[in-house]
Amino acid sequence: MLLSSLDWLRNCIQLRQIRAKMTTHRILRIGRFPNSIIIVIAIVTAISSTQNVYGDQIKLDVSLALQEEYNDNIFVSETDAIDDFITTVSPALAFSQKSERSNTGLLGRLDGIYYADNDELNDIDQNFNARMNHWLDPRLNLSGEFEYIKDSRPDRDIETTGLVLGRFVRYRRYLTLSGEYLVSEKTASTLTYAYVNQDFDDPELADFDSHTANLTLTHRLSQYLPSTLGRFNMGYSRYDYPHVTINNYSGTIGASREITEKLGLDIDIGGRYTRQRSKDEDSTPASFPNERESGFTGQLIFSHKGEFSKQNFTLSHDVQAASGRNAVTERTALVYDISHRFTYNLRGSFKVGYYFNQADQGTFSAEYIDEKTLSIQPGVRFDIKEDVVLNAAYLFTKIRDEVANGSAKRNLIYMRLVIFYPFFE
Repeated sequence: MLLSSLDWLRNCIQLRQIRAKMTTHRILRIGRFPNSIIIVIAIVTAISSTQNVYGDQIKLDVSLALQEEYNDNIFVSETDAIDDFITTVSPALAFSQKSERSNTGLLGRLDGIYYADNDELNDIDQNFNARMNHWLDPRLNLSGEFEYIKDSRPDRDIETTGLVLGRFVRYRRYLTLSGEYLVSEKTASTLTYAYVNQDFDDPELADFDSHTANLTLTHRLSQYLPSTLGRFNMGYSRYDYPHVTINNYSGTIGASREITEKLGLDIDIGGRYTRQRSKDEDSTPASFPNERESGFTGQLIFSHKGEFSKQNFTLSHDVQAASGRNAVTERTALVYDISHRFTYNLRGSFKVGYYFNQADQGTFSAEYIDEKTLSIQPGVRFDIKEDVVLNAAYLFTKIRDEVANGSAKRNLIYMRLVIFYPFFE
């Protein structure tokens, strides 16, 4: 058994080295559509060859998604709104491998985006993801994930940050490494490191790198409070922009509690200390003086899970990077979402989010940012067959820019058909 496990681990290391070399080549030439396809096929072929050797649970799914949408303000502009019909064609490959101690997953997807009138915006977005999770022993779990994303839609970040980026192509690379150690039956510790790199095809937009490290300690408080998990977290984030470096230190305490079988509560509260340092005093603009500030950070999550529905309410406040803005913002988010299964094949969803992004010029930002975003999204999903799914949704967005004293609205409606084909499982 031990020799078999060592052979399996050695093979995984070799395969990870193969994927790393291929990923490097893809990043250097990612703009070329054929190379991306070849890399995904090569990765899946290499790993799927282990199916007969180890007998693990292996799945390979190929899918094709066709989406048609109408957007009445594609740039989410306050004036002179431009509408268009947009067609998106998304082929994808999804690979997963499961064993008693490990999980491995690979995903490759291309999004061909085609505008009916504004064809100069046509592009092929790309998303590649590789992840692995392995229990070295019953107490120690290691995991890692790498993701590469190329995106181009002006409204790509609205549903997650409330900010509009613009018509520029962005290249993002994510790397996450994590280790979890079970100290005892009641206590666990988790150490996580995350690296983010963002580049734009326009030199006027701010590229940045970020490094984040978090140490989390959890302890079951069953002897004091039933169904309650206590939590303590210490975090550090570093944002490197061309002319300035921003360091953020944070600490929170919190708990997760199962109030009933259906109702849950998560809460974390704490503080942060943020420091800004100019990289070059001679060439740095006056809008980047050395600054330091302290503030509040935390989140509150209510969750309810029934037999046919589930819902979540989330309230959070923290310092986050504002992509392309040469800044970090204090972001407050209120999000409520609910999904309900009406029949075996039919389910509906509803999500509403309110995002408040604020930053003062000279305090962790090159510009004043004071934007409030409201997002509303009802949707429906119908499973035509086990491997054929039809989605439809309406999205309403309103952004209020207090600095420019203006507002922008966007209405978007889409229908999406997804067809899955399992090669093997």
